[in-house]
Amino acid sequence: MDENFKVKLGDSVIHNLDSLQRKLKVVSLFRWLNTVKIQAVDKCGYFYKDSIDYFSKINDL
Repeated sequence: MDENFKVKLGDSVIHNLDSLQRKLKVVSLFRWLNTVKIQAVDKCGYFYKDSIDYFSKINDL
């Protein structure tokens, strides 16, 4: 394996980790927005069908 290939491989791995991290940030942002939405809906007294489990967690707080 020549040195040039190793450098390219390293860059590729770093790039992939970078984009993975960005994807995870986006996913966690969506999750956060979803929980905010669930809380808002819960406060309005509507039943949000997504997860009954989540409601029981809110009620336990």
